[in-house]
Amino acid sequence: MCKFASTVFSGGGNLTDGITLLHPERIRFAMPACANCSGHGANDAGTPNDDGPPIYIYTGEQDPHRTWTHGKVGGVPGIEPQTDRAVAVLKDKGFTNVKREMLPGVKHSSLAAKVWETADELER
Repeated sequence: MCKFASTVFSGGGNLTDGITLLHPERIRFAMPACANCSGHGANDAGTPNDDGPPIYIYTGEQDPHRTWTHGKVGGVPGIEPQTDRAVAVLKDKGFTNVKREMLPGVKHSSLAAKVWETADELER
């Protein structure tokens, strides 16, 4: 079976969220960076055969979308509340290999260096 790594940024988090929940057996690891996690796939998700793939969720302390999307107070909840929900859904579905890290001083970023560093560590 072909497995792939899903490393996405911002709105791409919705893709990773859905694919990971619906097809965990196809994911080598997932690393959303400063990503939206709307919960697509949560209602149809099953439980992974084991603990699920490693999932590293990176967010930025100074991300302008951290609390509210596009900074619009009272609008769509931002990355942190969406990440809270995603972590809760993942754990509820049996994914136990979920790590979350807020990176100090980081704004809205793909965090490419951090993602590559973590990917290299996972592949050793």
